[in-house]
Amino acid sequence: LLRHAAIPLHRLARIAEPVLLQGPRGAGKTTLARREFPGHLYLNLADPAARVPPRALLAGLRRPAILDESTATPY
Repeated sequence: LLRHAAIPLHRLARIAEPVLLQGPRGAGKTTLARREFPGHLYLNLADPAARVPPRALLAGLRRPAILDESTATPY
């Protein structure tokens, strides 16, 4: 299943930023994103170290990133 999602994910990433992956827990969203974009910065917003105001977090990004756990309160 993850292989079938990889091709459209790469197409979307070329034409639209950001790209949202959503689905049920345990569906493999994080695994897919990290496997397909290994050069991207990975930030888990559930991690206390990532708890800064959203504007500051986004302003501080200097390269493409995977933001995980977007439902977590980042600050």
